[in-house]
Amino acid sequence: VHLDPLLTSAWLALFSGRKRWVFFPPNTDPGQIGGPITANGGSGEGNRSAVESIDFFTNVYPKLIRDGWRESGRMLEVLQRPGEIVYVPPQWWHVVLNLDDTAAITHNYLSRNAFSPQKVPHTFNNTLLRTTLQIRH
Repeated sequence: VHLDPLLTSAWLALFSGRKRWVFFPPNTDPGQIGGPITANGGSGEGNRSAVESIDFFTNVYPKLIRDGWRESGRMLEVLQRPGEIVYVPPQWWHVVLNLDDTAAITHNYLSRNAFSPQKVPHTFNNTLLRTTLQIRH
């Protein structure tokens, strides 16, 4: 279970195979969907839980179903098939499991709406600074 990095949204176009996705709105308590959460050392690379995809679908998912998360709209499920594109909104927790061997292309995107001084986390500024310094050397 993770958030994409730096307030980005993403899309994934699937060419072959199938992917199973589960999405949670930004206001979801991450501890309820497989926490604890780590911030990847403050690198700005996104937040993720200690639970890997297979563990989520084996252990966490059945409990969420029993507790009515799907029926209450607290989670959204998608089965992606070849030729389909899935959009991941910024700050939505999500987990994906490849059901088959897959071939896909994905792209993260930082929209103008997400890029404002009030929304950009400190880690983004640190990542940008480190990247700029690496390019100069």
